[in-house]
Amino acid sequence: MGVWLIRWAASSLRDGPRSRASRFSARTTAVPPSLTTIRQPRATTAAGGATYPDAPCSPPPSRLVETRSGRRAPCRKAAPYLNGTRCGSLALTKVASEARSCSAFGIIRPALTAVAPFCGHLLGSGIDRIMLTAAEHQALFLSLQVSLTGVLAAMPVALLFGVLLARWRFPGRALAEGVLSLPLVLPPVVVGYLLLITFGSHEPLGGWLLHHLGLKLAFTWKGAALAAGLITFPFQLRAIRLSLEGIDKGLVEAAETLGARALDRFVNVTLPLALPGIISGAITAFSAALGEFGAIITFVSNIPGETQTLPLAIYSALQQPGGEIEAARLCGLSILLALAGITLAQLADHRARALLRT
Repeated sequence: MGVWLIRWAASSLRDGPRSRASRFSARTTAVPPSLTTIRQPRATTAAGGATYPDAPCSPPPSRLVETRSGRRAPCRKAAPYLNGTRCGSLALTKVASEARSCSAFGIIRPALTAVAPFCGHLLGSGIDRIMLTAAEHQALFLSLQVSLTGVLAAMPVALLFGVLLARWRFPGRALAEGVLSLPLVLPPVVVGYLLLITFGSHEPLGGWLLHHLGLKLAFTWKGAALAAGLITFPFQLRAIRLSLEGIDKGLVEAAETLGARALDRFVNVTLPLALPGIISGAITAFSAALGEFGAIITFVSNIPGETQTLPLAIYSALQQPGGEIEAARLCGLSILLALAGITLAQLADHRARALLRT
């Protein structure tokens, strides 16, 4: 930028104001007409200096100095003015170029003030590309709502089955663990199809829920939460089971010898010790639910404002001509959310373990 300004100043001193103004106008197509038009002086001051009553920028007479050619021109220390306020314009550049005694800095400074609005315009365009639209905000909040609801609804079930798998040995335990972990390895579209033929409005179970409880799951955000919770259920189950298996059984037995009942032992001993795994599994499941696509679009479709989460909004943007910028914004947002979720899960796990050690 500095090299360009120096070259521009040198060429302006060599070619004169009219050619410099035309080059500047050719390079900056977004310049308002009021800044590219240089009017001729219509009157002179008592001291002989020219004024520009119709020009967009007119320097106050007190800021003019006498040059070798006998003309009055703004000093290199003078700031550009617009109706008494500071501005950047080519009117001052014209007068300054006619004063050959002024150094290059007298031209660079008006150039900087003239270029600044265009830099701000470019910066504003970049900010507009980064900012989310109303539909994208709606997709973001809907994703957070669906993920949070699904994880919280699946947490008690994951805790129950985690306790059963960690504490009891029964025939078919390996098969039961495999069935509960099945959503982790099945294609999400298969899970969405199974939900559709089970909880659809015209299916036996879905119709019963609709007529007796008024609960409709298909093609609603509640169904999206069910799909997200089911897909991410194995994350919570595995974390809770491993956390429970890592608890020292001697602590539970010591509480039993002191007369604590089963519920007291679970609430006061087992559950606090398993808290790191519960929190870590819940946050990991939440992060995974934010990126769920196949099960949600199969079960509840892609309805803007109702079931369109972030992945579905990215898919819709890619299907539209010129939607690459919107898709890029949403992809970046999804990456940030996933990274924040994984980092938060690690921090929560370390923090909980540190509290337990103290």
